[in-house]
Amino acid sequence: MITIDPGVSYWAWAAFDKVLVGAGRETAPTSVDAALLLLDFLQARTDEAGLIENPVVRYTARQKGDQADIRDLAGAVGRYEMAAVFAGLETELIIPERWKSTVAKGVMCRRVHGLLSPNELPVIRWPKGAKIASAFEGKGVAADVVDAIGIGLWKTGRLPTRRTR
Repeated sequence: MITIDPGVSYWAWAAFDKVLVGAGRETAPTSVDAALLLLDFLQARTDEAGLIENPVVRYTARQKGDQADIRDLAGAVGRYEMAAVFAGLETELIIPERWKSTVAKGVMCRRVHGLLSPNELPVIRWPKGAKIASAFEGKGVAADVVDAIGIGLWKTGRLPTRRTR
């Protein structure tokens, strides 16, 4: 399974085969050439399923940042989904609240870090110049990679989103 945390300029991915087998951050497909590179990337993998985080327009009280950016992000999600379908992946779009509930980004990133085994940490390909400690606080360019990993941990059942008693 491959998971994608989409972006307009960059996108993060994580690959799972019961455990995390790879993760990283790539330049977003903003042109036909870049979209073909994304397709090549996905076709080179042996994944059968893909999960892509889908943006949500929030009520005014819960908005973060410029909501007009959601249009650009939604367009990018369409490009990722199209590439995944052409690569033969059974694709599912999920909204952030589905996999991380309403947990703050920094808290969720720390939870993700705590769930990774010592064997999984070395397979993460961090962006050049990334501060890994900041990523696990939900900050910086590598936090998107942690989100992609979190989506996969949730889908594999390793990341609970609700309290259990």
